[in-house]
Amino acid sequence: MPRPPGPCRGNPGGGEGTSGDGSDPVGRARRLHRANGVRSRGQTAGLPGGADRPSVSWAGGAPGSLARTSDFGIGEARSFKPQGSPPNRHPVAGPGQSRRGHVERGGSVIPDAEIRRAARRAGVEPRVVELDYVLGWALWGLGSSELLRERLLFKGGTCLRKCYIPDYRFSEDLDFTALRWLEWDSFREGVAAAMERVSDESGINFRVREPRFETVDDEYGRESLQARIYWYGPHSHRGDPRAIRLDINRGEALAFDPVQRPVTHPYSDTGDLGETSWPCYALEEVMAEKLRAVLGQRKHAVSRDLYDIHFLLEQGIDKDRVRAALPSKLEAKELSIDTVTAERLVERKAEFESDWHRNLVHLVARERMPEFEVVWREVYRYAQQNVPGEG
Repeated sequence: MPRPPGPCRGNPGGGEGTSGDGSDPVGRARRLHRANGVRSRGQTAGLPGGADRPSVSWAGGAPGSLARTSDFGIGEARSFKPQGSPPNRHPVAGPGQSRRGHVERGGSVIPDAEIRRAARRAGVEPRVVELDYVLGWALWGLGSSELLRERLLFKGGTCLRKCYIPDYRFSEDLDFTALRWLEWDSFREGVAAAMERVSDESGINFRVREPRFETVDDEYGRESLQARIYWYGPHSHRGDPRAIRLDINRGEALAFDPVQRPVTHPYSDTGDLGETSWPCYALEEVMAEKLRAVLGQRKHAVSRDLYDIHFLLEQGIDKDRVRAALPSKLEAKELSIDTVTAERLVERKAEFESDWHRNLVHLVARERMPEFEVVWREVYRYAQQNVPGEG
């Protein structure tokens, strides 16, 4: 079966293309983890250490133009192919289905034991790691659609983990911005065909239930597309199927050029994914949208936004570039710069803290989890100093 173009990086354990002079943010992130006594996931698993990696961009090009992905000078990356085949791999069957009869062509999922080992190393529950595994395959499937790959930009927390910082916090959904809008039928057909392809190639059971597609209003009352894709995996293959939520919104003003990034899949079947990459938000773009969100965009306080801002600040993101981008990000959603202030954080602090304990702590190993109060104070102080309306 043809593979989607672009480099795929199956080795999350090594440095992400550090330059040796301390200027690479992804390398700094990895060194910070190691300095705290935490090894990167690939190294813990005995994967190669990441030699001969190309340098990566911290952000896209100058604001105002959409660059070709070839302009970013990303070198060829070698997929990590495990030695030999992992034992006990099999397709996942649904209730009343034989494993042999369910998947007709190819794929076999990794064993549940591999999921459990990875969960112990990461300090999270097996269900969290299993979802990360399934998200990697889903990205491969969606990226194999030329229509989806050309129309969508990958963003959000899952983008940070899967395409920038492999040992970052775990995530749960796939978020995209549409460069050009997808017609309803094209969206349904493209996603459904992609998941069929993943079922065939991976052995993950995406046929357990029909995907659910709907149009929803985003937090600005604008039409967005959403899909819930149901599945059984190597760890969860009984009872109600689990679901991936796919969100696609539009009407976004891009302040920075996208960055073509390889997808990391730190599991023994990474070689089966071949080569895939996604056009992604620049990190400053991620930061600007996260900041917009915590200052009042979202209907509900989402603590993952605080966590992500805190992390990007620790890694030395260019605050001036983020500050310069924020007005256009606000205006794109018809938000007034004059009404967006750091005091919105104060008003919603209790909501953020409640969400932190309810929806975030299970995605981060306990020894890596910062205190909520520390994160909240840092983000509040940053907003006071850098939000245009505060000045």
